[in-house]
Amino acid sequence: IAAEPTDPAPSIARAELLTGLDADAVELLLAKPVQPLINVQIRHLGGALAEPGAGAGASGAVAEPYLLGLVGLGLPHAADATRAKQAEVVADLAAYISGRKPYTVLSPGDTAAQSFSGGALARLREIKRARDPHNVFRANYPVLG
Repeated sequence: IAAEPTDPAPSIARAELLTGLDADAVELLLAKPVQPLINVQIRHLGGALAEPGAGAGASGAVAEPYLLGLVGLGLPHAADATRAKQAEVVADLAAYISGRKPYTVLSPGDTAAQSFSGGALARLREIKRARDPHNVFRANYPVLG
């Protein structure tokens, strides 16, 4: 579902991993209007992302089968309504949301700790302190934050 603007505009995005998408979850998504959101997206995951093992990266396998994306305008007159609608959709789907998040889709208010296990985050912090003590390489969601 999308009604994206054709000109550049600030946006507010939120993503959540879903543990499933049955008929009840679909009904919850369709029961209310999506406005003021301009994009509600469900991406089917799986495949190599879901396979544990040596190549799974610091985050490990993504066992959740779906990624929910919610995007709205970040313009002054729309930002609060966008955040409220995102929170409403997430609350409605709470039973399906795992709480984990891929590092690449973190949003303001999220932290790197939502993307990595405690052990992996400790290792990433150790590497960051040892290899980049002056914080030359920066991220929007720093592992030391």
